[in-house]
Amino acid sequence: MNTANESPANPQIPMPLPFYAMVAALGDPTRWAIMAELSSGEPRMVKEIAQRLGRQPAIISKHLAMLKRANMVVTGRGRLWQIPAQFVAVPDQRQVDFGYCLLRLPPADATFKE
Repeated sequence: MNTANESPANPQIPMPLPFYAMVAALGDPTRWAIMAELSSGEPRMVKEIAQRLGRQPAIISKHLAMLKRANMVVTGRGRLWQIPAQFVAVPDQRQVDFGYCLLRLPPADATFKE
């Protein structure tokens, strides 16, 4: 039986996210930085992400909400945010596979310019 995020042809391959939602969600340097921060597969709290990126938690929350609407991140217990496990292709190399593209994200401490 397939879940909503699995390909009918191969249940091990996640279905791609809606392309335009994904592109719109990635259209901001702060969201790229958030994705880089979460690309290890480890869940993080908003406050922790904000501190690591040098931004205000309220700003990070707004960006996470947009990423969540695009199904690129989810929340779990204790208000922890993470990229869904099926999309984390290679955690130790910060690679995320959304079906249309493989994101190779820089280290979390990399600088993202706006």
